[in-house]
Parts: sequence; structure tokens; C-alpha cells
Amino acid sequence: MLEEIIQQITKCYDTIKKIRPLSESEKRYFNEEFAISTCHNSNAIEGNTFTYDETRLLLKQGITIERALI
Repeated sequence: MLEEIIQQITKCYDTIKKIRPLSESEKRYFNEEFAISTCHNSNAIEGNTFTYDETRLLLKQGITIERALI
């Protein structure tokens, strides 16, 4: 069991090494997605009911769903 886990980790690590270095646009994309995900998850813990896509709209464009429907 432990050997299988180590093999999976090694395989994932090898895949990551193959795609490095990331381009600037890839870095920007992953940083934006991480920020949105972190914000969404943190707010969800506090009881906010925004979906991930609603959170993305709010952070990137300042648009809330209520405003988008008008």
C-alpha cells in the first residue's frame, strides 16, 4: 500500500517536472484560479452561498448575479 502511494507521488512529481517552467500566462492563470478558489472556499466556510462562478465574476469584473440579471 505504501509503495503504491509512493509510486503515485513519484509519477505526479515527474509529470510536474516535465511541464516546468510555466509560461507567464500559465503562471497568471494558476495564480488567478488559486485566488478565486481560496476566496470562494473561505467565504463558503463563513456561510456565503456564492457559487464558484459567481465568486469569479465578482472578483474579476465586479459583477454580482443580481446585477447581471438586470
